[in-house]
Amino acid sequence: VYFRGAKGVLKNYIRLHPLRPAPTVMGKSRFIHPFRNRLLTPREHARLMSFPDSFVFGEAPGITYDLIGEAVPPLLAEKIAREIRRKLGL
Repeated sequence: VYFRGAKGVLKNYIRLHPLRPAPTVMGKSRFIHPFRNRLLTPREHARLMSFPDSFVFGEAPGITYDLIGEAVPPLLAEKIAREIRRKLGL
């Protein structure tokens, strides 16, 4: 579902459904809170991607959204690394 803002329909702004998994986080996507009329913060986007709250991005919010969306989720990267190690017998 796209968000209808003052400038019309905003295709990159997607309201999260409270009972469904979030869509794929991409660099240009912005999610809207399922119950409140506000964008998720960069930290909330990072949580969707499995970044720990202690991870510091150190960039301006607009850039941070893109960094998070273009990243490989840390838990996925860990699973891939473990499988590679297993296949290599390490």
